[in-house]
Amino acid sequence: MASKRFALTEGGPRSLELAWKGRRFNDLVVSFDGAQLNDRPFSQDEVEQGRSVDLPDGSRLFVTRERNALAVEHNGKPVPGSATHPQTGANSAAGVLWFVAGLTLIIEVIFFADTGELTVYGTGAVVLFGVLGVLVRRGSLVALWVGIVVYSVDALLSLLGGIGFNVVVKALLIVALVRAVPAVRELSATGAAPAADSVS
Repeated sequence: MASKRFALTEGGPRSLELAWKGRRFNDLVVSFDGAQLNDRPFSQDEVEQGRSVDLPDGSRLFVTRERNALAVEHNGKPVPGSATHPQTGANSAAGVLWFVAGLTLIIEVIFFADTGELTVYGTGAVVLFGVLGVLVRRGSLVALWVGIVVYSVDALLSLLGGIGFNVVVKALLIVALVRAVPAVRELSATGAAPAADSVS
């Protein structure tokens, strides 16, 4: 079985564990401090609909599926590391920006190996998207929008240049960045800094 552990609060002990079978979270078991909370494993349909369980202190957990991940709420608030927690969305957007930086770096290295020269655009893009990723992970909504705008312009230039497949990939990455806007906006409003990972 696959499993993931969560802390109920930022930096707290990872006492909550969810274990399941398959990619659709079938036979989901919710445990806290090693004790199973649900009387029987939840089916994948039940996870899709969302299920609640009570913790020993009387507080309530709500578990459901959000796209291909688990969303866990404790008394109505997203648990750190779960799909709907704002830091999770910010981390996802930062990952996209770092992916763009890494991909640009690879292209730049190939170009350097072929010509012996580096391009100002390529080198600048690697630094820009790398830094933007760091800032977005820290909750900077401005940095996220800068990344979206700059990469959208880059995609437009690729489209005008007739590089079709390249545009499709860039469009998918832009969509992923735009989807993270609400999460980064919430993170920015709370002013919470990213803590150590709350899952394993």
